[in-house]
Amino acid sequence: MLIISRFTVENQENGCITDEASPRFSFSLSSDKNHTALKHATLSVGGWQIETTNQIAIPYGGQALTPFTTYTAYLNATATNGETAAAELTFETGRMGLPWQAAWISDAAYHFTKKKVSPVPMTFRRRILLKKLVASARLYATALGIYELTLNGQKVGKQYFAPGFTSYKSWLQ
Repeated sequence: MLIISRFTVENQENGCITDEASPRFSFSLSSDKNHTALKHATLSVGGWQIETTNQIAIPYGGQALTPFTTYTAYLNATATNGETAAAELTFETGRMGLPWQAAWISDAAYHFTKKKVSPVPMTFRRRILLKKLVASARLYATALGIYELTLNGQKVGKQYFAPGFTSYKSWLQ
């Protein structure tokens, strides 16, 4: 039996949020039959489709992706022995170059001037009152340093040392 054992966008199997105009798709196959190889695969996202024999870093080539949108990618693979397999994954687009319209949360009274000494961690809290039930919400966060995000006292996500490696002179994740 032919199986798509791994299907990724930007090297992630799930939870991908990307600002790449042409995100890259990759996939792996496995089979319980000897001497089985990929004959061809069809990858589609929205109205775009490509037939390929490549399995690594296949770039999206359709119409421009829309910011803050969820897309589903479909993959159908055919092996040299005629067996087929299918998989799908979803991914989201981020800002896609849209400018930020937000305010930094900061403490204007805090001034760090000591050299070669770590600053004291800061805690920022914001209470909000919701008047209706919330179906879904999205929070965008970054920091000039690491942060830990909590909601109602519970850690959000599984990341430690968010936002990850960042060269703060040129990029904020």
